[in-house]
Amino acid sequence: MTSKPGSGYSPTPPRYSAKEIGYSLIVRKSGSVGVKRGYSLIELLVVLAVIVLISLSSLPNIFGRNERLSLDTSANRIRQLLIDARTRSLAPTGRDGEALGQVFQVSFSDFRLPEPTDPAYTVAGTTQTRLARLERGSSRCDENTAQSGFTEIRQLELPRSVYIASFFPVRRSLTDTAAVVRFSVGKVGFSCGMSDSPTINSTDFNDLTFAGRIVGNLGESRARYLVITLSAQRLAEKRYVFIDRQTSEIGVSRSNPQAYFLPSKDELAPKWRNIDPAQFNLSLRCGNNAPSTITLSYPRAEDRVFDQNNTDPNLAVFYDMSWNINGERSLSDGQLIYRPLAIRYFYDTRPGFETVRYQFETTAVSVAHQRFNVTVNVVASDQSGQGQEPYQDGAADAALRQRQKTFFLNCGNGSVGGGATQVDPEIINEGCNPPPQARRLERSGRYADARLFTRSRLAAPPVQGDGCNANQAPV
Repeated sequence: MTSKPGSGYSPTPPRYSAKEIGYSLIVRKSGSVGVKRGYSLIELLVVLAVIVLISLSSLPNIFGRNERLSLDTSANRIRQLLIDARTRSLAPTGRDGEALGQVFQVSFSDFRLPEPTDPAYTVAGTTQTRLARLERGSSRCDENTAQSGFTEIRQLELPRSVYIASFFPVRRSLTDTAAVVRFSVGKVGFSCGMSDSPTINSTDFNDLTFAGRIVGNLGESRARYLVITLSAQRLAEKRYVFIDRQTSEIGVSRSNPQAYFLPSKDELAPKWRNIDPAQFNLSLRCGNNAPSTITLSYPRAEDRVFDQNNTDPNLAVFYDMSWNINGERSLSDGQLIYRPLAIRYFYDTRPGFETVRYQFETTAVSVAHQRFNVTVNVVASDQSGQGQEPYQDGAADAALRQRQKTFFLNCGNGSVGGGATQVDPEIINEGCNPPPQARRLERSGRYADARLFTRSRLAAPPVQGDGCNANQAPV
């Protein structure tokens, strides 16, 4: 219907019910162009197959990660058992009992019986070699008495996928399948071997049982480490729990420490890395009514095993240190007297510890003393006992000889204002050369024995060096 212009009539729009409107929408959505449909069964199966393939490809990484974690955890748990045994031998508690002659050991079982093709001094494990025990017992009074029984303190069973692959060193037995590491109360080091006769002594460096092969060399060698090798069934990696015979360190490594061997026929003394006198320093903290603290530092020496000039930084070197104060001489023959400071002092051989530092306290130097001089002598020797030749001034082979240097010190009252302790005083090296910058000791090394020479008072002034004159005398 149309309206006529000017008639005033307005048409009414058509009205639809809600039902009609909904029906219209349904019809539009259900047209062939806008139809919504789901995945077919084949498409769903393809997607699921892809997901399964991706999951299967990642399973080795997941299992490998879990086995690697189990391997690391197992190695550290064995390390902790060894530390526990050594700690108990050093400081037995009330639970350990108060009887003398106690021993604490960690036993490992069961290893297979040796075969002719097995490496010497090594016992091999199987996938069932997964048991370690911390035990306490009493040592024999002598070689004729029997070893008393052991009481189990704690047991460790490794995960099914991890096992002890080998134990070194042992003297293999045709009947015994357990190996032990034994720490005795009051004794240095440890003993090891098969449980029926763990007689290999870690402190006996002439015992050829601690032997193996140097990496890249066919020669027999003397080992520095006891090594327990751990393996995982689905991994090519290994972990090595070791005890360092030199430092008593108990650690875990991802590389075999048996690479650090000392040849049995070592007849060469160590060689100094650097003999620059400026690198041989002494720092002094003067004590006031208390001992003074002295720190010696010098580049370390390295052992030589096959070649006269080829050094190995991984081999242990020890230092015997002594000093002479104010030119003290023997009354009988007039020879200079050197008093021992440290015997067979060992410092870390790891990279980053190329400078040896030794710190000690002494009453031979204090604020009550006048100026005086000390001459320090250092001898480097290897674990076979090969020591350097005596010091010789100007020798062509100085890197192969003992080191020696004289320091002029002053802890007199005149140099200490108000009686306070003087920290890092002036040190004059080699006559009247400028003193080096004194450094505080951040880390001290380990040493087996230290004997300090003490004297109540030293009043003699130092002798001037060749380069000194009246205006340059040490002050």
